[in-house]
Amino acid sequence: MSGRRLARFLLSAALLSLGVGAFGTGSIRLSSYPTLSVADGHSTVTISAEVRQSDGSKVADGTPVRFTASGASFRESDVGTVDGVARAVLVAPNEPGFVRITASVTSIGTVNTLDVEFVKDRAALSAARRYVEISSEASLFYSNQIGVFSAAAPSRGVRLRYGDITINASDLQLDSAGLVVVAVDAELTVGETSLECRRLRYTLPQRSGFAIATVDGRLAGCELKGAIASVAEGGVDPAAFEFRDVGTSQTSVHAASVVFFPNREIQFRHAQVFVGDTRVMSMPLYALKAHSGPELFTDQVIGFENGSLQVNYPYYLNLSPTFTSALRLRSGQNYGRGASSSRGFFLDLESTYLAGADGEGSVTLSGIGRSDMSLSFRHTQRFGERSSVSALLDFPNFNSIYGGINAYRSFKGYTATLSANSSSSFSGEKYESQRADLSVTTDRKPVPGLPGTYSVGLTMNTSRASFFGRRTEQSGYGLRAQWVMTPQRLWQGAVLTNSVTLSQLWSGSDAKPFGVVATTAVSTNLNNRSNLRLAYDYTKDSFTSSFFGSHRVTGELFWSDSNFLASVFGGRSLDMDSMNVFADVSYLLGPQWRVGGVFSLDRFRGETVEDQTLLLGYRMGLREIAITYSMRTGRFGLELLNAPFR
Repeated sequence: MSGRRLARFLLSAALLSLGVGAFGTGSIRLSSYPTLSVADGHSTVTISAEVRQSDGSKVADGTPVRFTASGASFRESDVGTVDGVARAVLVAPNEPGFVRITASVTSIGTVNTLDVEFVKDRAALSAARRYVEISSEASLFYSNQIGVFSAAAPSRGVRLRYGDITINASDLQLDSAGLVVVAVDAELTVGETSLECRRLRYTLPQRSGFAIATVDGRLAGCELKGAIASVAEGGVDPAAFEFRDVGTSQTSVHAASVVFFPNREIQFRHAQVFVGDTRVMSMPLYALKAHSGPELFTDQVIGFENGSLQVNYPYYLNLSPTFTSALRLRSGQNYGRGASSSRGFFLDLESTYLAGADGEGSVTLSGIGRSDMSLSFRHTQRFGERSSVSALLDFPNFNSIYGGINAYRSFKGYTATLSANSSSSFSGEKYESQRADLSVTTDRKPVPGLPGTYSVGLTMNTSRASFFGRRTEQSGYGLRAQWVMTPQRLWQGAVLTNSVTLSQLWSGSDAKPFGVVATTAVSTNLNNRSNLRLAYDYTKDSFTSSFFGSHRVTGELFWSDSNFLASVFGGRSLDMDSMNVFADVSYLLGPQWRVGGVFSLDRFRGETVEDQTLLLGYRMGLREIAITYSMRTGRFGLELLNAPFR
């Protein structure tokens, strides 16, 4: 898109936004850093909540934001905003999976959620940085609705690269969900070893697969480890080499080359967006969220919700695996559940980069030209397989500074982890705070005769703060022991998990109360597309138990059948007035019509944030027009281009 077309778009969007009034109550924009961490019981993730009024201005300093988490804990759960942002430090759970974060602001009646993923070990963190590159001398396209890349070019004109794996083929498909390649007339190269294949099926992360190739002078069905082939004694099923039918996908993106970051983003060069056989848009650079479904580019850019125009337009300045830069125009974004939005225009300059094989980060200048313009910096650096450092630096409103660092070092038999953060104001009311935590923990070892592992460690921390003339300072040290049970099968499709952390801390010569954090959960499949998870958390320490109670139960349900779709999350403290429930439901009335709703409830000590939004949607091809009704505001709304409640 030319600069003139971009300017015309910005002007049109600005005029449209001025003519539309929103009836949202404000918004909470949640983010996490690092975005992916290890479930080791002591790593930390910084959760940031940017809180704005309905007119787009940031809330006053000191506005309380309450954070809760399912299956994990915060060091501080009730945090006041500074320059419109509240930050809380989340301590990693002992078991891998997703932790549901809830942030609520009672004063503006807004609540939002964020899922943070924790992986099993550090190796999974390294794997998450890998990406797939595909180029073709002829045809290359991505089918949105089924998540498949297809490429074809004679004389092995298709090239795929994933780390040290390279596949040159005449015809190739890649399944984006499992990273499984199916190819015809292919050459597989892993490191320095190559193999000629008539047919190939290869799983990239596992570096294994099947092929029809020549081994020991004869053509045979083979099993592959790396690029080493051995004859499969039972033969190879020909169906393994069949291509997916991509004709069922109504939308596709054609390109000269593609870079695919699994579960994150797809980058296209010389992109052409198609609906059926009709080309609707061409762009030199284009990016799409992975597994985004059938939405068109326009659905991601512009919408109408809560009585306001929504704009989220990225203009890419550079797009490559190692460096991406974009100007992003935002307005009326719904950072919250239900009738939550903030007016105002925001122009952001976003850059992400990879620094060699072991570094990555981002720099964002947000709200360019506004009085609350801010700068943020993120960087993660690995030093071999044993060490890594993650750092963040924020300048909200250019009125204060916030910095944080997480450092990890693995030794023989034990691991050391350091986390620290500091903040200070430049003007206005003077404040500053610092905190540092150091833990040294043994590697997990099996417990003889028991289905699980244990670790023990030392921990030390120090903190000080000065707010509005008040100064606080404290330090402590202690012992910590962790137990993680090996998942136990209860019945077909059901698994029991359990973890316990015991701690004893001292501050000077004074012993603090003995601490216990325990989680027991049962997960089961209800059918081939539905599942249920129930969990019980017991927490006894000097802060968290007094704030949220010692006993808490949570449940997560995902249900899907031919007509009904539901996603429900609920949590309740058994010994304190604290509860939150979130539900998204949808029911198909026919091929075009459906009804649905988004329901939210967050309650704490008599204060409640509540919203129920009902929806009636009519689908026209790939788009949907929806009439909504907010029970909180008592108003009807119209949503065009896409209906977000799915």
